[in-house]
Amino acid sequence: VQDTTELDLTRAGRPVQGAGSLNGTSRQGVLLHVLHAFTPEGASRERPGWIIRGCYDRALAGELGGELGGRLRQRLLSSPVVYRAEVKVRPREPKLPCDHRPRHCRRGGRVAEVEVRAARVCLRAPHRPDRQLKPAQVGVVLVREVSAPAGEEPVEWLLLTNLEVETPSQVRRVVEYYTVRWMVEVFFRVLKTGCAVEDRRFAFLDRLLSCVGLFLIVAWRVLFLCRLGRACGELDCEVVFEPEEWKAAYWIVHRRAPPQKPPRLDQMIQMVAQLGGYIPRRGGFPGPETLWRGMTRLLDMAQCWRTFGPGSRASPGQDV
Repeated sequence: VQDTTELDLTRAGRPVQGAGSLNGTSRQGVLLHVLHAFTPEGASRERPGWIIRGCYDRALAGELGGELGGRLRQRLLSSPVVYRAEVKVRPREPKLPCDHRPRHCRRGGRVAEVEVRAARVCLRAPHRPDRQLKPAQVGVVLVREVSAPAGEEPVEWLLLTNLEVETPSQVRRVVEYYTVRWMVEVFFRVLKTGCAVEDRRFAFLDRLLSCVGLFLIVAWRVLFLCRLGRACGELDCEVVFEPEEWKAAYWIVHRRAPPQKPPRLDQMIQMVAQLGGYIPRRGGFPGPETLWRGMTRLLDMAQCWRTFGPGSRASPGQDV
């Protein structure tokens, strides 16, 4: 998943040399473009593919010599409905009062009924004065809300892909792959809320970017643990955590000596999240925020276990 997010450096309270203006406003910051790899359930690891959400109604090439053949969106709307589904739409507030684009306007949360259409088309190549480009054949999937509430913009995804879209199962796969994109938004939230990269007080941009590079690794590990605990919770926790980490967490949370056998991964993640304020409940699982706070405490606890815990080299009366 590739996506861009804004790092608003105005919150740091001091100017950062080298940073620019965000969207022509008085806010100072930079744009962060990241690539995060996810593997959807059932995805093939041997067949590379791409899915791009289209922002413009592209012109189509005709059947003869690349002549005009209509517009992309109208071509999809004239295609038969492959299937219907319901999607959960999250509420949204505009980031900028001056941004009136439909994709960025205020939106209420709801369950939307959508129709899914698909077709294989040939996009007309854009004009270039120095060279002639060839038309591009792509598969297109249109997901559009049927009856949007009054005053609300209908939910619409126009997805361009090199994957096959000939059968209903292939079309469903493209839509399901695209829904994984939401995980990069969770990743950005961990980076900004947990790691608080926008609050770091650096005077120069190059120093801030070095810090951001480090916190990208931290945010990745937090999200990785959160997702791995949900999908593969039965694994031994030592596939990710060191012995001193799970033993220290077990002693603090359960107030008794840790067992000989390491706990399951999902149990360990629950304990780490409890260190960050998570309250266990039936059917629930901790999110990235409580897991992030718990891991910051776990680092100190694990260090204390290495230094003073059972099996350490420290002994009463010995300087460490």
